[in-house]
Amino acid sequence: MSQPSAAVPRVQLAAGIVGGLAAFGATFYLAGEEHYPGRFFVTLQATWMNDSYYLKLTWLLTLLTLVGAIAAPIIFVTGSIGFVRALARAPVAAPPDWDLTTAGRRARAGVAFFLFSLFWIAFLGVCIAAPELLKPLGFVATMLLTILPVGLFAVPALLFEALIPPRFVAGPIDSLVTVENQGRVSTTITVAGDRFQPTPDQARGLREGARVQLLASGFLNTVLRLEAVTETTG
Repeated sequence: MSQPSAAVPRVQLAAGIVGGLAAFGATFYLAGEEHYPGRFFVTLQATWMNDSYYLKLTWLLTLLTLVGAIAAPIIFVTGSIGFVRALARAPVAAPPDWDLTTAGRRARAGVAFFLFSLFWIAFLGVCIAAPELLKPLGFVATMLLTILPVGLFAVPALLFEALIPPRFVAGPIDSLVTVENQGRVSTTITVAGDRFQPTPDQARGLREGARVQLLASGFLNTVLRLEAVTETTG
């Protein structure tokens, strides 16, 4: 089975870095009362909190909105490519006790997508059409504003996590990198040309060259199951 081109993640990383820097710079200009999306968030807060608003929160909401506007198309393109590749993926030989469909987990992701999308659309609709309905909530409604920009990338991510089936990968660990930051240890391994981040429990005892088999979720690439393969000699 052919492996995804290494150029694709690099292009996504470059686009993310450039887009993030552009969003950060534009936020200083668009987070005020005169330009959108900052004006939108200022108006809502003023409606709910007696003509006052939080300057730092407005800046953060504007930044997240710009980041989400950049990330959403990237997620849709990446997810669509992953979905098409999953449909064309050849069957793999996996241990009989491995659930390669993870139907339950994908169903939960689908339910989360539906419920979050429903709430996100309803909240956005009220904010646009009748924001005064949320005035009794005041501070709570203001804090809920963070859902609007987060939904720009959370909704498509949940959608593709539910649609794309997981991948079974087997082979030797080509590289293993461990990073410790403020007492938290994260491990990244490369298997069959792809990078994965197992949990600390999954990574315990792993070493470069050791053969492993793992199951990773289709879009977020979360390691669902990982086992070392015991070498046998005959």
